[in-house]
Amino acid sequence: MPTVVLEEFSSFKEIREEKLQLSHFQEFANLWAQKDPYGEGRINAMELIPMLWAMGPPLGFDDTMSTADVFQALRMMDVPVYPDKTVRYGAFVARQRCVTLGSADCPA
Repeated sequence: MPTVVLEEFSSFKEIREEKLQLSHFQEFANLWAQKDPYGEGRINAMELIPMLWAMGPPLGFDDTMSTADVFQALRMMDVPVYPDKTVRYGAFVARQRCVTLGSADCPA
């Protein structure tokens, strides 16, 4: 099972590296705003998965991935889930940028 997740994650990263555009981040911001109508900058972690499936690649996930595979991919990306079971917008976008672009200022 871990091998499948790693392969899916690698494919996911390759797709994103090839085709990621500003419009994908704008779509993500619009979908996030629907889940965070008061602009608090956080959503329930369980709301993130359907949102990423709705987006699809290159920024989201292919809908053939199981929930467990998506959670594993998010863990591998080191997306922080806070004690209140929320994901913060800034933290998620920063991790997406690190994984997708391999930024030098990203934690190891």
